[in-house]
Amino acid sequence: MRGVTGEDQFGRGLLLVGALADDRGVGPRAGVGKTVWAEWSLALTLCGTDPLARPEE
Repeated sequence: MRGVTGEDQFGRGLLLVGALADDRGVGPRAGVGKTVWAEWSLALTLCGTDPLARPEE
């Protein structure tokens, strides 16, 4: 990640990913560029008033 100022138009993508992701990383890639990955835990909590919640049978 690189430092950005308020006037910079680009360069905040990995900063945002780092703030929101549970895990992230960068790896080499054949040819030009690099591989960037991120993981988010998708914990889902349903409550009784949620239309997607189904009673246990």
